[in-house]
Amino acid sequence: MIHARHADLAVVGPADGPSRRKTPLSLSEDMIFASGRPTLLVPSAWRSDRQADHIVIAWNASAEASRAVAGALPLLYSAKQVSVVVVPQAGLPVPDGIDPGKAIVRHLGCHGVVADLFTLEGSEAGHIVLDFCIERDADLLVMGAYGHSKLSEAIFGGATCYVLRHAEVPILLSR
Repeated sequence: MIHARHADLAVVGPADGPSRRKTPLSLSEDMIFASGRPTLLVPSAWRSDRQADHIVIAWNASAEASRAVAGALPLLYSAKQVSVVVVPQAGLPVPDGIDPGKAIVRHLGCHGVVADLFTLEGSEAGHIVLDFCIERDADLLVMGAYGHSKLSEAIFGGATCYVLRHAEVPILLSR
């Protein structure tokens, strides 16, 4: 953790290798919670020569998602395609009259990042976002981690838990 706190980004390989001491949290979750830095999780089957040309942002207008986007900005600048995915039925924490998807696309534009907005139907945000990544052959998923308490996520599930268990694409998360 101490090394990650002195870096711009913590990069973590597959969680829970055979020599890893078992703890209630995996190494990736340890990093997300304790490093204070954006964490890039890279699946074991990911090709090391693959560039982050198409980046998907799972946007729910949370503070965690905002921090993840800020941490991903250097990667977003060089991406060939950026897609912002919003799943309104999953419960966006925004006041009436504000379109969070359009607002983040505008914000990215202020930074010189052109992004396409996709509003998708459904309530299982993690599943919907990962399906989008697979369908669009995304190279990286950017999202906030654990918008609910860790206990709530563990008991009821949540987008972060689902994505951590099922993603086959690198994920940049921030807490």
